[in-house]
Amino acid sequence: MPRARTRSLPAPVPEAPEILPPPVADQVLDQVATRLRELQRSASLDFAVQVGALLVEQLYGGDLSAWQERGVRDASFRKLAERDDLGGLGKSTLHRSVQVYALVERLGRPDWKHLGVAHVRAVLPLPEKDQARLLERAEAHQWTTRQLEAEADKRKPPPDGRGRPPLPTFVKSIHALARIVEIDGDGDPFADLDAVDALSEDDARRLLAQVSQVRQRCEEVERRLGPKVPAAAG
Repeated sequence: MPRARTRSLPAPVPEAPEILPPPVADQVLDQVATRLRELQRSASLDFAVQVGALLVEQLYGGDLSAWQERGVRDASFRKLAERDDLGGLGKSTLHRSVQVYALVERLGRPDWKHLGVAHVRAVLPLPEKDQARLLERAEAHQWTTRQLEAEADKRKPPPDGRGRPPLPTFVKSIHALARIVEIDGDGDPFADLDAVDALSEDDARRLLAQVSQVRQRCEEVERRLGPKVPAAAG
């Protein structure tokens, strides 16, 4: 009895590669970099909104949906973020500025009297309805950034088992320290180091002890991380 012929499966159709638009002209990036340096003199929230608006207008044709689709993968955005003449603005700061701008724009550019850019950043991971509600309450009750962050943490969706597990406490602490020392729209947090001369001896001693304690804990984390990243140890 002849064997039945098995039907061969059709070859899988290759997925079409994503085609991103080419970078904008270097002249445009020069103009954006110049304007970014000028905007750094603005107030922090207004600064973030203006930076976000500038990037969306110049790099994404004024289309927020294009930002949402391409985001930091956009060639022009990456090329701009790699420049060293942005006055300390890095990729993460530029990214957050667009996020802040998109949120403020969606809410109709409310005239907040008590909220700053840190308040807006605190609600970025939340669903849109929770963002608006929490910002309204924060403005009405004049919440500090920490108060708003605490309320936002209560509303973050729990892990569904498919995403990343919750971060360990020490990782969250390092992230918080990194945000503190990062130069962004709020300016350089260590810009007035000359004021050391005005400290009393007791104040200087206490501050030095705190700095030493932070340094020791960071060195401890660095020692533990070293074996996980052999290249960094070399």
